Amino acid sequence: MGESIHILHVDDDLSFADTAARLLEREDDRFIVETVTDPGEGMDILSTSEFDCIVSDYEMPQTDGIEFLKAVREDHPELPFILFTGKGSEDVASDALSAGATDYLQKGSGTDRYELLANRIQNSVEQYHNKQRRAVLERIRRIVNDVNQALIRASSHQQIETQVCDILADADPYRFAVVADVDEETKQIQPSTWAGKGEEFLDRFEMSVAEDAPGRKAPGGRAFHKREIAIAQDIQSDPTYEHWRSLALEHGFQSLAVVPLDYDTEFYGLLAVLADRPNAFEESEQEALEELGDDIAHALASLNVRNELERYQEYTERMLDAIDDLFFVHDTEGNLQRWNNAFTEVTGYSDEEIASMKGIDFVPEEHRERTAAAIERVFETGHTRLEASLLTKSGETIPYEYAADRVEHPDGEPRLVGVGRDISKRRKREQELRESERRYRTLAENFPNGGVFLLDEDLRYQLVSGAGFDAIETSPDDLTGNTVAEVDPYSDEIVELLETTFTRALEGETTTTELTYVEHIYDLRAVPVRDHEGAVTQVLAITQDMTERKEQKRELKRQNDRLQEFASIVSHDLRNPLNVVGGRLELAHEDCDSEHLEYAASALDRSLTLIEDLLTLAREGVHVGEFESVDLGKLIKNCWQTVPTAEATLVTDTDREIQADSSRLEQLVENLIRNAVEHGGNDVTITIGDIDDGFYVADDGPGIPEDEREQVFESGYSTAKEGSGFGLSIVKEIVDAHRWNIRVVESETGGARFEITDVTFTAE
Repeated sequence: MGESIHILHVDDDLSFADTAARLLEREDDRFIVETVTDPGEGMDILSTSEFDCIVSDYEMPQTDGIEFLKAVREDHPELPFILFTGKGSEDVASDALSAGATDYLQKGSGTDRYELLANRIQNSVEQYHNKQRRAVLERIRRIVNDVNQALIRASSHQQIETQVCDILADADPYRFAVVADVDEETKQIQPSTWAGKGEEFLDRFEMSVAEDAPGRKAPGGRAFHKREIAIAQDIQSDPTYEHWRSLALEHGFQSLAVVPLDYDTEFYGLLAVLADRPNAFEESEQEALEELGDDIAHALASLNVRNELERYQEYTERMLDAIDDLFFVHDTEGNLQRWNNAFTEVTGYSDEEIASMKGIDFVPEEHRERTAAAIERVFETGHTRLEASLLTKSGETIPYEYAADRVEHPDGEPRLVGVGRDISKRRKREQELRESERRYRTLAENFPNGGVFLLDEDLRYQLVSGAGFDAIETSPDDLTGNTVAEVDPYSDEIVELLETTFTRALEGETTTTELTYVEHIYDLRAVPVRDHEGAVTQVLAITQDMTERKEQKRELKRQNDRLQEFASIVSHDLRNPLNVVGGRLELAHEDCDSEHLEYAASALDRSLTLIEDLLTLAREGVHVGEFESVDLGKLIKNCWQTVPTAEATLVTDTDREIQADSSRLEQLVENLIRNAVEHGGNDVTITIGDIDDGFYVADDGPGIPEDEREQVFESGYSTAKEGSGFGLSIVKEIVDAHRWNIRVVESETGGARFEITDVTFTAE
């Protein structure tokens, strides 16, 4: 038996909750289930006890499972939370996952539901514990990284010791870090640098690590003599720390690690780290501290700033000469002091010639005045950008863009550091963009039932057109030349919405939103417009008047809401008692063996299946969500794990990706697999493969007579006594919703073969 898994189960139906607890604990002997019927009581228990997982119902009198989940996430953002409910809705599942649920599972009557729930709990808890372990490793990695960064930046031994102590003392659960020397004669430990809450501790601390002293066996003595890390995992009970126990506990120290700082044959002292909890130094922690000790000792032994600077300068010189852009440095008088190879190659001058020239000499006469002004701005403000042609030795002028910054030279005098980039290609691209803009104007002026807008980086309307303005009082002239905030007819709410949408487009994100303006409802889509270098310089926005279509959708939603309300009542008030009956039948079957129980369980399963299929037809019908690229092979394998398949065999090798509503496609495949098992027997072989414009699901069962193949998609049609008669009807609804086609033929083995065609595949 492994480590116990503590589960909090919240369900307002106590009878069902008790049944579920017993069935879960039977699935895994590590499970310890605590049941409550009220989310408020659940929150109280969470504040005093630790759990590895929460399993919660959705519909409860005081609050629903989503609200309970949100309350849990405020204090327990990572704790596994599984919504286990009889409300079988994609919306509920979507809301649960959006609110931070780990998983979502629908209740059922058979033990397979609890086997599946137990599996979900096991996986979630394992991932949760792995994440906690990864968090510890990440914290250690950050400490190691921070210390190593400090070692790189430090220019003296004192800086190294100070920064190392500061970093370690600030890393939970550490409270105090100290670097100490050991007197060569007395072997007395002498603290030199420290950080954290422990200075008073050092004022009273005395320890000698001499051979005959008590400190010889303490962590400090062991680390000094053996030159390896030494640990006191529990100061309260560690006999080697008896002489200093009271002092350490008085200051909140419960565990200790001491690391020797030695490199080659040199010893640079001891690094001690004290934590506020016992067992703070597990194996990975010790390995990290040993690594830090080696790094610190190496830094202390090899500290040589001058050599580092020389190597860095040499590297910089090579790097600057390797780049294609122009690089140059000149002083406040304009004298060039440094330039790269690209500068000599592009200008055509030799290094000797450039050394006697000023930066302004490489600028055509017509650009010199504003170039000189730009240079003055650099020395005044620190930075500037400028477009000006470069004048070569042969008299050629090349359009360039320059970026210049002011830096301080080691002699204390300012320097101008400039980089120049050839923008000939960009100019050509700008001409192409102007031509594109002309074509855009033609499109915009003829855009029906909406508007087309082009905005600059200040969110100022540059172009506005479209036939949609005929339906409202606002005209393109009211917008053109104004920023979003300057348009008089816009309310504060519209300004905020538009500025947010267009700003996201300027940041590179394509955004779609809904806008209501003068009693019209518009779909607004904003996309970034990029220049030849990929930088976003404009926003293209398109609106379409969706008023009439939205009203139709609202009316349809009102109808669907009424249907949803009815379905919810059926789901909760009818299925929950049946689930309890199922659980009780399972328990009763353990106490006695009666064929009446078998018949009762079979009838109950058929009732639940019938309810489930009716709810699917009522709630989802012919509607699908947003299409996405779906890996068909992966989806098939997921469906096979979800549907009870007895001894059935799956054969599939498809690697296609299709455009579909993933959840509805999954429902379609599950129903076809379930249909094959129900009619083909427990040992049926099911084959799923590709055809030219779609895919097929075939079996080697008895097949479907040719004169009945059109009837199989009618609601209520079934030849299996345990079937609901709605499974294939749901398949037909999903196919129609995707605008696909489906037909039934005989498989190669004489069974049934369902072919789904007119499918759109994702382009490779």
